[in-house]
Amino acid sequence: MIQHNTSGFASPKDRALTSPAQYAGKTYGSFGGPVEEPLLKTIVKADGGDPATIKTVSVGNADFFAATKKGIDFTWIFYAWTGIEAELRGEPVNIQYVKDYDKALDFYTPILITNETRISKDPELVKQFLAATSEGYTYAAANAAESAEILLAAAPDLDAELVKKSQEWLSPRYQDDAPRWGQQTLFHIVGGLLAADQGTVRVGGQDAAGRRGLIGYMPQQPALLPWRTIEDNVVLAGEIAGEPRRGSSALAREWLAKAGLDGFASAYPHTLSGGMQQRVAFLRALLSDHELLLLDEPFSALDAILRVDMHRWLLDIWEENRRSILFITHNVEEALLLSSTVYVFTGRPATVLERVEVPFARPRSDEVLDDPEFIRLKRRLTHLLKQGVGRPHGRPAAGPEGAVAGRRDRRAAVPQLPAGRRTRAAGRAGADPGFPGGHRTGIPHGHRGPRPSPGDRSWTG
Repeated sequence: MIQHNTSGFASPKDRALTSPAQYAGKTYGSFGGPVEEPLLKTIVKADGGDPATIKTVSVGNADFFAATKKGIDFTWIFYAWTGIEAELRGEPVNIQYVKDYDKALDFYTPILITNETRISKDPELVKQFLAATSEGYTYAAANAAESAEILLAAAPDLDAELVKKSQEWLSPRYQDDAPRWGQQTLFHIVGGLLAADQGTVRVGGQDAAGRRGLIGYMPQQPALLPWRTIEDNVVLAGEIAGEPRRGSSALAREWLAKAGLDGFASAYPHTLSGGMQQRVAFLRALLSDHELLLLDEPFSALDAILRVDMHRWLLDIWEENRRSILFITHNVEEALLLSSTVYVFTGRPATVLERVEVPFARPRSDEVLDDPEFIRLKRRLTHLLKQGVGRPHGRPAAGPEGAVAGRRDRRAAVPQLPAGRRTRAAGRAGADPGFPGGHRTGIPHGHRGPRPSPGDRSWTG
């Protein structure tokens, strides 16, 4: 809903806590969520501090202002509500946003959660709720004052000034710097979470419309659960599927060794580099044991050198496993290097502008980058992307969709994207959320607390 994590650990300004390392020896006011302790440890360690010296005290339902007047030095808050309230009270705070200390903690907030029973018994209710939620957030992002008035009309007991100021602060942050917001339409259709308005999706030759549990998924960020070890993150899909842990652990360690991560099974995500975390995220998808893997711009956040390393690694791993991969990217060179077939999409409503077969043999290496045919195809795809900009509706093209195909009979058929689908799919969370507490009933914009972790939406299929 909100592009970046707007939560952080806050303290009254007079406590002079300006970095997580300074939390050492201080008292933290906990609301009892299971995520709080590992979150706190992660950012304190990242800042060079010692989390073992922090004293944790339960504050129950006490709000930030009451707790910090009774011996608590800092608590976990959303700035959009408690931070804005502090501004209005004239009680300035220092806040350390968790996203600034670990990329894995920059997850969307909040999320929607439902369950398989609700989806199967009342799919229309789920669709209508998602459509209404999408419309509401889109409206709120563009109309701060008006959306605040709508909320106050529905919940008149809220502090009107706080609601208006909170929405004013949030409005530009819903989409923030994202070129696209709240949309993964193609992957939602392939994953069975959305129905296509037209066309079909076939996986392994079988109609996959509305069928969930057929794909493995890797998001843009590693989305590892920070409180779980690397091995525990890799076996997450099997755990959700109810597979015996003994076999999953042995397989996880085998693949960690192949990925150059031997010896890191018991480590935690914050101790790994960005590239290492991406490898773990891919192994998590790979061990889901599905024939089709969906990779959503998995290397977009990496620098150029690290991205090249990940390309080499992915090609090597793929040669050993040869699963079908549907790979979304905006990088033309990446699409040609990895894929057997590239689909170039127009802007919304998206249609396939052109399908390009990549002629280079496998096993493939980055030496192909200098091949004259590679350079010609790169120019061709770049021209197609420019051609796709502005059609339809002047929106940027969605970019090339590469399918790193194994055996051709396993390749997923890519449907034409339906027009007008703008809803976010409801997923299944795998952990209880930890909530910053102390907020009054009727908090606007769904802000009851940070979602559990980005990793919990990695397995919505």
